[in-house]
Amino acid sequence: MSKGLDVAILMDMTGSMDEFVEAVRTKAAEIIASANDIHPQAVIRLALVGYRDYDDNLRSHVEFIDFVEKEDFGALKDFMEHLVAKGGDDWAEDIAGGLQAVGQLTWKSSTRLVVHFVDYPAHGRKYQEDRAHGDEQYDRFPDGDPSGLLLEQLIQNLASNAIDYHMVELTGETDVMAKTFEDGSAGSNRAFQTIARAGVNGVVPLQNGTSGSRVALADMTQCLALLGQD
Repeated sequence: MSKGLDVAILMDMTGSMDEFVEAVRTKAAEIIASANDIHPQAVIRLALVGYRDYDDNLRSHVEFIDFVEKEDFGALKDFMEHLVAKGGDDWAEDIAGGLQAVGQLTWKSSTRLVVHFVDYPAHGRKYQEDRAHGDEQYDRFPDGDPSGLLLEQLIQNLASNAIDYHMVELTGETDVMAKTFEDGSAGSNRAFQTIARAGVNGVVPLQNGTSGSRVALADMTQCLALLGQD
């Protein structure tokens, strides 16, 4: 395991996220631009996973770029510039597909962090407010992920690989899902935190995978300054 920081940004890329996409791009660009200046000797790797939803043929639409180091951040920036918020036949999204893709990234640093920007919940009644139940416009797959993926298992898989997960709730629609995820992570020694309606610039906590110390951060770029400080 290499000492350093792996940060994966996970985000909904359906049409409902259109107003947030540019802000997330800006936040990620801040990390890219400041990486060398803040901690030139640190091993810093960034990845991005964007998910949409199933189409009529039940094909998942997930786009991602695996971890790149500082010398290749230009490729990540280019990838982000071409991401477009579109689609989404119902309000629920393929979060399971997004989490599965995150788990398949090439994680290797000592500190591993997922920051999930989300405005609507996953498929399945258990992740949604009662008022959404029975509404096909809200969820075409009320029994859960049509491919059989279980979100609680995907969250547990992250924890078993020493990956800390932080959800940035951009609306109030994900409160039930956040509570379900939190309950599912109980007993794990990994960090799980929901940042309710904090917006893209909200507080992002960092769990140091080697020392177990947690620091509340006002900005994601401050993660970089903490590398090597135990």
